[in-house]
Amino acid sequence: MQHSVLVDDAFDRARQLYLSYYQSILKSLEHSIAHKLMVAMLDGDEQFIKPTPKSLENSTLQSIKDVVMNQFVGNIMEVSIVGDFTKEDIASCILDYLDIPEATRNYEREQEFNPPLF
Repeated sequence: MQHSVLVDDAFDRARQLYLSYYQSILKSLEHSIAHKLMVAMLDGDEQFIKPTPKSLENSTLQSIKDVVMNQFVGNIMEVSIVGDFTKEDIASCILDYLDIPEATRNYEREQEFNPPLF
């Protein structure tokens, strides 16, 4: 990201906060049972359940950024903005928080017209 607001120390603080939250799950009977049910139902797939402390320790800011940016698809992205902002403020925030997602498709090829053949 060129105008990144993602900084390593904020990532480390968020990771530590989440680790402490994960440890508190195990102390609560309700949360612990719900977590174990989700793990069993989803076969431990961390896309849908809370990540384990081991996977959190192995993650980096760059790996998290790559996962999030790979989920963006530019031609279907919608950003809702509410409030009194100038165009410059909005453009700056979009660059800071979203940057410019890489194209995941070949748009030049999509622009070509290919009539159906019978």
